[in-house]
Amino acid sequence: MADHLYEAARAAHLAATHDATPILAALPRGERSVAMWLRELRGAHGGGYRDLAMSDDQLFDILEDATAGDAVRAAAAVCLAARKNDEVNEKLRVAADDVAAPKLRVVLDATLEEDDDALTRALEELH
Repeated sequence: MADHLYEAARAAHLAATHDATPILAALPRGERSVAMWLRELRGAHGGGYRDLAMSDDQLFDILEDATAGDAVRAAAAVCLAARKNDEVNEKLRVAADDVAAPKLRVVLDATLEEDDDALTRALEELH
């Protein structure tokens, strides 16, 4: 329970520093299973994730913000990878090479490799 409260507090803090308040409120996993979280994050690219439209720039801002928390950054990466866009995937590869957090790097690699089993395990490690 405390992790979920921390996640919500972190999202509120990030909302104050990014112009993406509704997006940041929706990215944390909360009480959802990893499978449900992944389905919802992957649906975000069409604006369907909790009726939010997230731009690539907003999601990359979150992904690149080391203060965002690894789970929120991972959620942004999943949303971006779901776009199936070569330019976005190349930026994700660069981000994976640059990220300092080892568990987040595993998530980014699994996302880019489209390995759902590895991605699920890596996301569970973040929570």
